[in-house]
Amino acid sequence: MKKYLFLLACVLTFVGCKQKQGQTEGVAAATDSVQTAPSDSIQGMLTPADISSRWTNKTIQVPDGGAQPDIIALLRAFHGAWPTETANVLLGMASDKVTRQLNPDTGGGMEIDYKKGFATVQPGDTDDDRLFTAVWKRSNGHRLFGIWLYTPSADNRSKADGQALCFYDYDPSNATLSPETDNAVSRFQPSKDCYVQYKFPDMGRDMLVGETDKDYHTKWHVFAYDGTTFKEETAYTDEELAKAVVGLWKSTDPKLPLTFRVSLDEENWPVATDCSIYGVEDWEVVASAFEGYFYVIEQNPKGYLDDDEEQSKFTPSLTCSFLLTKDGRLTGGYHMMLPSGKEHDGIMTMVKQSQLNDYAE
Repeated sequence: MKKYLFLLACVLTFVGCKQKQGQTEGVAAATDSVQTAPSDSIQGMLTPADISSRWTNKTIQVPDGGAQPDIIALLRAFHGAWPTETANVLLGMASDKVTRQLNPDTGGGMEIDYKKGFATVQPGDTDDDRLFTAVWKRSNGHRLFGIWLYTPSADNRSKADGQALCFYDYDPSNATLSPETDNAVSRFQPSKDCYVQYKFPDMGRDMLVGETDKDYHTKWHVFAYDGTTFKEETAYTDEELAKAVVGLWKSTDPKLPLTFRVSLDEENWPVATDCSIYGVEDWEVVASAFEGYFYVIEQNPKGYLDDDEEQSKFTPSLTCSFLLTKDGRLTGGYHMMLPSGKEHDGIMTMVKQSQLNDYAE
């Protein structure tokens, strides 16, 4: 049951991406003012471990970067300096103007979200390398670009055998990415005998850093983005988050009625019930707390995308996620693909416990 929820949630978190035209073309290259790339980066692809020991010594030119380069323009520039097979595959998808590809057989896929500045490659249940990348706006007009590349271990694919966590400041005045080695996320040190995982935001702006012990228990640290950098707000386990979200939730948008009740089943895993989603009936419901997020997945049974129909329209679908914030407060958000094909983002709030029995289902 837990494995099913985990794999299905991994697949469905890709829901809601939209095609976008006009991606930046061309591959970034170093100029005379930028240090020359290592010879092996020209001859072939690098591993995350290769990049980890080198990336801080190079600034990167972003061709036609301008004031607001999108996530793919920045990734192309990074890939021009530090080429990897994973980024190469993702950029190939961008060239074809496809923003989402899922692989139900492995529980993974690829996604590019231009609006939110997020992209990822997660092969799922395979030994292939992964990639997470995102871009944040800074209050001074600059951008913060982050990327995490990692090679999973053979016995535990959530654990990185080789990895590179890189942050850059993008300066629009000269269209360059400068290595930024000192922020709260990059400084984080796990407890003894724990390894670290990084979760880049596909919803919201905050990052999660998880430390997992030898018994595979994970504690997640929420690093809130304040417009310039990251600051740690709180930390919790999946079990603590699952218990905290039990109750009735509703959207704050009166134009999009959306409510559901969260309870715990006999295995102490969250279950969403009493759902009312945009007037659509007979929705399949999956809820799961894992990897620092609590996801409530609503998916029409006919809503799965055929592998051969990458660019076809999706049926209505919804993904919600919840985080514990400072002082133990809960925050929730959702991303929905409406029947018309339009996307909608919104905020979830919990109805007070005293109202649970009286709330109209």
